[in-house]
Amino acid sequence: MALGTGLIGLAVILAACGGSITDPVDEAVMLEVSPAEVSLRVGESVRLVAVARSAANQAVDGETTWSSTDPGVVTVATDGTVFAVATGTASVKAEFRGKGKALGRLKKDAPVTVTDPPADQPPADDPPADDPPADEPPADDPPADEPPADEPPADEPPADEPPASTGTLIGASRFDVASGYPFTMSAQHRVHPGEEREDLEPLRANGIPGVINLVGGKSNYSNPDGSFNVEMWKAIVDQFDPAIVQEYVDAGFVLAHYVLDEPHAGGQWSGVDVDPALVDEAACHSKAIWPDLPVMIRTHPGWAVREEGAAHTFQCVDYWVAQYSARKGPIDEYIAENLADAQILGAEVLGGLNAITGGDGSSGIPSDYDPDDWVMSSSELREYGAAWISAATPYLGIWKWNDEEWYWALPEIRAAVEYLVGL
Repeated sequence: MALGTGLIGLAVILAACGGSITDPVDEAVMLEVSPAEVSLRVGESVRLVAVARSAANQAVDGETTWSSTDPGVVTVATDGTVFAVATGTASVKAEFRGKGKALGRLKKDAPVTVTDPPADQPPADDPPADDPPADEPPADDPPADEPPADEPPADEPPADEPPASTGTLIGASRFDVASGYPFTMSAQHRVHPGEEREDLEPLRANGIPGVINLVGGKSNYSNPDGSFNVEMWKAIVDQFDPAIVQEYVDAGFVLAHYVLDEPHAGGQWSGVDVDPALVDEAACHSKAIWPDLPVMIRTHPGWAVREEGAAHTFQCVDYWVAQYSARKGPIDEYIAENLADAQILGAEVLGGLNAITGGDGSSGIPSDYDPDDWVMSSSELREYGAAWISAATPYLGIWKWNDEEWYWALPEIRAAVEYLVGL
């Protein structure tokens, strides 16, 4: 079965649809796996859906386990996500067992065929690599007025410098820059004290700049009651070698300092928002160490304009992050409001998309992070991301959590990111 452009059955639906689990109709008599057959290319994935039904065609409560007949061809995760590893054929087996008083134990196979990805082909107007045009010298014999091949011309940057940005840089939080995903930046690159060069060098090695997080999670700088402790925060930052970090700032691989995450989310602290004066104190501490390194606070600028943050006049914050979810209203109105708020603060707003819990429901896929919310569909990523890019935001962060790898493995989600990168 060919994959469509939409998201393919990503929610495992095994909840009972009416009736009592003690009722005789709750005995499972058939197991449906959708899609029933799968065709993938190497590197692609799809999530299978298993639904057990009774003789009355009602869904039966239970659990499904998954396995592959040939892990060398396809592997399958516990949630039914199938990953194409190598060319060949295999079957993914679903085994259902009734839960509680529900009865039934059923098995079903889904055949999977894996083919090679399309071979990369050079553009039609490019000559083959081993056949230079007749009017050009061999690669090992540069003209006398050109520098040797291993020395870049004087007006070109060294090969390990990041390419000059021609538009919005796009990245995701907690995404390994070496993953091969088509992001053009790292939205939250973790760096540890004493390991500065080891942690920062992957940015240079992969030619991808990043926003750095030096202090880790909130528990590293919170009081016992969960409130923000700015002195603990500063003590962590002071453990870093400023010169090494500055080296990567000067080289263009460090874009900004991710100083604090969601000071507006009182529930993540001590039940109240972080004192805005303490937020600015942390920002100014960073500025005192790295004056030319922009400071980023991950909360919408409106927090500092008309909400709790308005109690303080910020001096050291360069970037505020406006993370969009469909529940916040039309994307164009949301962007316009945040641009206006950032202008009031004399700062810039960075675009954000909550891909994991911010969808409008059109994907049909409940979030693993919060089942009452929806993941964004590929069309939502395209629409919302394009709106941010049209607004000329410097960076666009598509926020993720570590347990959502199945979402990013979907070909249509990757294609949506590639589309945004190409705008």
